[in-house]
Amino acid sequence: MIINNVQSGPIQDVLTYVFSEANAPIVILPPHVINGLCKYSNKHYLQVMTPFHASELLSKNSSILSRLSSDQKLCLLKYIIFNDPDPGLVLELELLPLANNTFTTFQTKQASIIYIINQEFLKLFHSRNYEKFLNPNLDKNLFEKLSSQDFQGKNFLFYDSSLINYFSFSYCLFLFHHFFVDH
Repeated sequence: MIINNVQSGPIQDVLTYVFSEANAPIVILPPHVINGLCKYSNKHYLQVMTPFHASELLSKNSSILSRLSSDQKLCLLKYIIFNDPDPGLVLELELLPLANNTFTTFQTKQASIIYIINQEFLKLFHSRNYEKFLNPNLDKNLFEKLSSQDFQGKNFLFYDSSLINYFSFSYCLFLFHHFFVDH
């Protein structure tokens, strides 16, 4: 049995749904009961939900992700990356939000290049190219976390680690030329 100790709200709801869909044993208990169980129970029989559990379950049951809404996927992504320091937990999960309002898989090998730019520079590109950009409309904390060195330095977002985080205006003009003039 896995105890869902996440505070009541959208994240708890999506975690409960995901674990239920995967037929994983999950229970929601009041905080005082969880505290008592953690204090007095045998640790070998008691598991409290962690981002690792969610990541592992999603890796084994990736079809569940296709049934989730964008908001639910964002809730899962936030839960995993804000509650565990290991960015590797999202590898091979289709939770990377793109500017075209779809999601792609976090990858380390043969990954497509995903550019990180702000909303102003995104407007320079045609919407058919939005699948090449991280969604700049994410909440500020999530956007900053995905833009951080934790994800870039290990090529979680980029195939080419020499890419820069935020593009200068001249580089955006170069990209603009590359996407529209050369093609």
